[in-house]
Amino acid sequence: MRWTALPHPRRLIAGVAAAALLAAGAAACGSDDDGSGGGEKKASKGTSTDQAFLQAMIPHLESAIDMAKVAKRRGQHGGVKELAADIVTAQSD
Repeated sequence: MRWTALPHPRRLIAGVAAAALLAAGAAACGSDDDGSGGGEKKASKGTSTDQAFLQAMIPHLESAIDMAKVAKRRGQHGGVKELAADIVTAQSD
């Protein structure tokens, strides 16, 4: 079996950042408005699809945090280290 090289660290961090932004954007597009015109948010746990999505995202986001911590420690470019620190902060919340 032939092993392939890992992507360049900058591409890896950029990919993780893009995935995080995409996930955040998708989450922001949702609405809890019940359509009654009041704009009040319902206190619910969401649909089973919402719950499944969130459960699937947890390991993904944990991996992003782990990779960003490595990039923060071992990165050679200040921009990569700064981006990694931002990812850790944003995704830890």
